[in-house]
Amino acid sequence: MLYELVFSNRLEEHKLSRLAQADEYQVVKQVQELFGDIYPINRDLWSLQCEGQFGFYKEERDWLATDVVKWQRQVDALVAFLLAVKKNPLVRYQKMSHLATKMAKEIDVKNINLF
Repeated sequence: MLYELVFSNRLEEHKLSRLAQADEYQVVKQVQELFGDIYPINRDLWSLQCEGQFGFYKEERDWLATDVVKWQRQVDALVAFLLAVKKNPLVRYQKMSHLATKMAKEIDVKNINLF
């Protein structure tokens, strides 16, 4: 029996390598990444359906571990959206917005390896 694995977001290279090493009987036929992190509302509006961003209003040093996980989830969801629409963004932000700067830099770092 062969298996096809489908992931709903980008699969990091080291995780794919671990998966390949664990497939000692070569039962994995195919691995796919489907970027299903966005929910279209209409033709030009979409949502990430991420909840609980109130933690981001605190200073970053005061974030809880759950806030860090939620932040990373938002970064990953935005990158998945960009991959789904096949766009390499130019992110503009106000210098005084620490979170906008952080988001732009994290998206930029991830895009270096993707586009």
